[in-house]
Amino acid sequence: YVTKSFGNSIKTLFLFHKVNQLIKMNFKIIIMVLAMGSIFSSCVVAHTAQVTNNPVGSKVGVASGGLMKKDLDFSFQKAKENGNISKVGIAEFKMTQILIFPKVKTTVTGE
Repeated sequence: YVTKSFGNSIKTLFLFHKVNQLIKMNFKIIIMVLAMGSIFSSCVVAHTAQVTNNPVGSKVGVASGGLMKKDLDFSFQKAKENGNISKVGIAEFKMTQILIFPKVKTTVTGE
């Protein structure tokens, strides 16, 4: 009876060890796939609009910002001021997000 019980417990331990190894291996693969997917994933949203009947012009103003920027101002007005533009021809807003870090860029073109 003792040898039978001892044999069953060894089989149980061996089976438990194999299942544990499979779980660890699959867990490593799942973590690796999620890490690779999050590293190579990004989301880009862009919108370009002709806002007036003014010509496109040669001046370009840009206002951009990210998550950790102290004085975040990415408005059309700020981009217009940065490019010294008085008549806006085209305005573009672009947001890019990599992982959890967003970056916003507003571009204004005009005269």
